[in-house]
Amino acid sequence: MERRRDIAIMTGGDESDRRTAENQSPSRTAEDEFDRRPEGNSSVGMDAIDILLVDDDETWVDSTGAVLEHQREAFIVTTATTLESAREAFETVDPDCVVCDYQLEYGTGLGLLETVREIDADRPFLLVTGAGSETVASDAIGRQVTDYLPKRMLAGRDDVLARRIETTVHSYRAERALAQERRGKEAMLEIVTATTTRRGLAREFCQHLVTEHGYECVWIGTDDHARGFVPQSVAGDAAYVDELFTREDNSDRNLEPALAALERREPVVVPSIHATDADDRSRREDGTRPTLTGWHAVATAHGFETAAAVPVKHDGSVIGVLAVYGSEPDAIDDHELEVLGEYGETIGYAFRTAEWKQSLVSATPVIVTFEFTDDRHPLLAFSATLPEGTTLEVLTAIYREDGLCYLLKLESGSEAAVQTATDSVDGVASATIDAETGRCELVVTTPTPEGLLAERGGRVLDTAADHGRVTVTVVCPDDRDVNALSSALEERYPDASVGSIQSNRHPTNTTTVGDLLASMTDKQLQAIELAYHSGYFERPREHNTTEIASKFGVSRATFTQHLRAAERKLLSRVFDPYGM
Repeated sequence: MERRRDIAIMTGGDESDRRTAENQSPSRTAEDEFDRRPEGNSSVGMDAIDILLVDDDETWVDSTGAVLEHQREAFIVTTATTLESAREAFETVDPDCVVCDYQLEYGTGLGLLETVREIDADRPFLLVTGAGSETVASDAIGRQVTDYLPKRMLAGRDDVLARRIETTVHSYRAERALAQERRGKEAMLEIVTATTTRRGLAREFCQHLVTEHGYECVWIGTDDHARGFVPQSVAGDAAYVDELFTREDNSDRNLEPALAALERREPVVVPSIHATDADDRSRREDGTRPTLTGWHAVATAHGFETAAAVPVKHDGSVIGVLAVYGSEPDAIDDHELEVLGEYGETIGYAFRTAEWKQSLVSATPVIVTFEFTDDRHPLLAFSATLPEGTTLEVLTAIYREDGLCYLLKLESGSEAAVQTATDSVDGVASATIDAETGRCELVVTTPTPEGLLAERGGRVLDTAADHGRVTVTVVCPDDRDVNALSSALEERYPDASVGSIQSNRHPTNTTTVGDLLASMTDKQLQAIELAYHSGYFERPREHNTTEIASKFGVSRATFTQHLRAAERKLLSRVFDPYGM
């Protein structure tokens, strides 16, 4: 009997629909090709549950199996009447749940339970018995049976057994999914902390997804500036990726999931490579599969039935793509796509971290200052609309999903003036100002130099605006990347120029620990030191402020005041050393 995956079907109809899938029609657009935001499907396949029903009473097992399949369309029942045949059926079917009578002809259901537990300690196993006794129930529970049901509870038309099966299987699947997520997160953390190069990170993540998620092929691609978009690493069927990049017919290349996700900067899913629209399916009433062309032909030749790709992101910038391919159609549901999105973000973070580490230890890290003088830069356009005499200082820039948020400090700027400037500049989504401090948050949704530099592998250190000029300072791993960054900037900002280039193997930091702590009072220093050693900054916290305050011999309010003052002074020394 054919096994079904424990994963939601996103789109598409019944099994006959999938068998009669047609190839891509000449009029198909990229919009037709993909489900970018897949939705769940209520078809039977989504919740299919395989059940192994065991009893030496052939009449009971046949009638009960028929009743179960009648009560739940999702149930697929396999029956066995002996202990030996039950063991063989378990190995062959690999059921989601076992329902077994206690008393069998040549043994008991506990013998089958022992076999099941050797393979899977948590597989749902329901033990039923005709006589029933506390001794049998106690023995079964001691051997980790999932549930124990006297047959008298199953009499009549009530669906007690069906409900018990559903409950235990759903719980089992949820626990397995959570366990897989935990393993995935632990593996991601280990990969990020143990691997220091982009290529090594890509290799480890691809192999992990093939091993843990069962994909036939996983690859990560990035733009290396010189050769364009290329694979960083491939796990599984690497021949597919080789053929994808070397085939002569590239007319549909932008429809391949990985390339489409990179272009659209959003997830792309092909639920079934053989069935991508209803018109195609209706044309194949004979149930045969058509001859496919383009990337479809390459994918199916390698045994792929479904595919998905997600952008590799960091701080809102797309720096690559993660693509996966499976051997069963409709196997990537909402949750799986969400998990892949988390992998994409983690890989993006890991890539950026690896680049930053490389820039710090490289023999020739380069610090480059780029200058901009026209209003294509949103800060210049924004400042140009402010009243004369208003000065603008850029404190920092924060990457967000919807763009870039500049944290500014305005001198002589009013709320009305800021609102007028916001309304006047295209791409400025919002701006808020604290009239008392002059701090302003400016959200820009159009592309920015900072975002472009980050996408190209630079680490942005600083943005400054002064007298009609904006300067952006960025760290490159080596001087070979400076020309690539300059060319990329000039394509969008023709006025961009290189203001300065500095190379320094180990930039000197003259700030000492003593300098950082010098501004604190003794009480403030003691408060932050005690909080640190008491695990206050851990997650979860080992002690809260009330507990630490009692150690400090002061009230909670007093301790909190000392701690906040210490934190404020420490961070001010780090982020605003000249403002102290």
